[in-house]
This record gives sequence, C-alpha cells and structure tokens, in this order.
Amino acid sequence: MDKFVTTGRMPTPHERELLTILIEEAAEVQQRATKMLRFGVDEVQPGQPYTNAERLGMEVGDLDLMIDRCLIAKLIGTVAIEIGRRRKAEQLAKFIQTSPGAVDDPSRELVVWGFYEGERAVFTQGSKGEHELAEPVTAEQVVQLAKAAGLSAEKTP
Repeated sequence: MDKFVTTGRMPTPHERELLTILIEEAAEVQQRATKMLRFGVDEVQPGQPYTNAERLGMEVGDLDLMIDRCLIAKLIGTVAIEIGRRRKAEQLAKFIQTSPGAVDDPSRELVVWGFYEGERAVFTQGSKGEHELAEPVTAEQVVQLAKAAGLSAEKTP
C-alpha cells in the first residue's frame, strides 16, 4: 500500500500559531453560542458582568480578529471568504426554517450616545446599562454595525 505524502507547503511556525489561535477562537464562539441556547440570550453567569449575547459578540470579535490576521498572513483570501458568504446566504435563503422576529423587537435596539468621552465610545444595549468599548470607534461606525446586524440604531448629541 502506498502512503500518501503531501506535496503542499506546510505552515510556518507563525502560520501554525495563527491557525491554532483561529481554531481556539472558533471553539469559543461555539461554546458561547451553546451557553446561549442552554441558558438564554440575556443570562449573566455568576461572577460575569456581561450577558451571553454580549459575551458571544466578544468571542465573535476575537474570531474576526484572527480571521483578519490570517488574511494578512495570506493563509486565506478575501475572494474565498466572499464566495463562502454568498454560498451560505443562498443556502439560508433556501433552507432556513424560521424568521428573524426578534429584529422587530424594540428591546433589541442599540442606542448610541456619549461619544467623545476621552477616546472611547459609550453605548447602551437594551436595559443592561453602559458598556465602554475596548477600541475607539466613531458613532457612525457603531450605527453602521448595528444596522448591518438588523438592529435599530441612532446617534444622539
């Protein structure tokens, strides 16, 4: 029996590290989404300041950063990502069994306010109070992100 031997280039040590962290972050998104299914969207675990929804968002942010790092390292390409997005959109249009009723729920609105307090943005989400963002962003960026997520958003003085 012949043994298969790859002819492809193996990842460099830096690429291996990026891929390892990408795998870890993908697993953390999976774990947090599972917690949300089991315990609820707005549940706050004891000893944690954030809801499952907020924590999932942070994990998705971590994963998104690693995707960016993999793009920079040319481990993946934007064309392949866009093709994957379009294919998934087509699959969802055909096979998804539910409608996004929560998008019309006013309690899911994102109200953006208090910008330019130092170099950080402050926002409120539902009735959970204020959260300071880790990265400086503009009001327009937060409004765009909220609208892209299907949420209502407004910038106030």
